[in-house]
Amino acid sequence: MARRLSEAPPPDGQRWLWQNHLALGYMTIIDGVSGSGKTMVAFDLIARPTAGSRWPDGTPVGQPADVLIVTVTWTGTPSRHASSRRGRIWTG
Repeated sequence: MARRLSEAPPPDGQRWLWQNHLALGYMTIIDGVSGSGKTMVAFDLIARPTAGSRWPDGTPVGQPADVLIVTVTWTGTPSRHASSRRGRIWTG
């Protein structure tokens, strides 16, 4: 039976940046087709905790916090070597 990850119970002691949406200590991936607004959504979510604002549902963020941004764009062309048989990609 398939179910959404958002419906799965969180690990014991899970801490949240935004309750039930953004977990602390985990990477969040925003995926979608080119031009769908991923970057706009990402930077909106980044701006809220850095400014101590509110989340889209109105929940207060709390004290302003630092945010680390890591971006990766897959162009479909490996930069060094790719092995589709093993599903691994090495970049140089």
